[in-house]
Amino acid sequence: MLYMVTAAYVSWRESTFRSGSVTMGFVEHGGMWGDFIILPIVNGLIVPFFPRATAKRLMAASGLLMCAVIATIFAHAQWDAMGKAAATTDFVFPRHNTGSWYTDMSLSGYLHLAYMSAELTLILGYAVIPMPVRRVVLISGLLTAHLIVGQVQPGWYLTGTIWTARTIVPTLATVLLTWLVALYKIH
Repeated sequence: MLYMVTAAYVSWRESTFRSGSVTMGFVEHGGMWGDFIILPIVNGLIVPFFPRATAKRLMAASGLLMCAVIATIFAHAQWDAMGKAAATTDFVFPRHNTGSWYTDMSLSGYLHLAYMSAELTLILGYAVIPMPVRRVVLISGLLTAHLIVGQVQPGWYLTGTIWTARTIVPTLATVLLTWLVALYKIH
């Protein structure tokens, strides 16, 4: 939560905390609320089940981190392309004028990239460690809520339409993946 407060402060300093200089500010993005409220609970449910660190487990965690960083970079590049196509800006991409997603990204955008990489690493770790069924169901429910708030709400905010191809496809895909992992973990 403190990290998200720091990211919000940086966004405020960059004048992207509220819409005005951008189409959708930090505070108007549902995903940031999910990052602040939902994901800390998810982290608290996951982390106690991580096994003791060993050299082999740290190597595995490094591999998960690399996968998370690659997925996060891909996501941010896609979000930049979608923002350019829709002529929208936000706290991550306050402008689209250089042609490169990584040069158009703000400092608060880079903080989001780091946060998302760390969170995704934790979630990938969750996918491979054993846990009680009730906890798996609870985590999956919370992740589903976060995915909907983080993917559907921004599209609704920008277009006034709740379900568009831009929101329904990634939301359904990630929610389905979340529950497929849950089913795998349960069985």
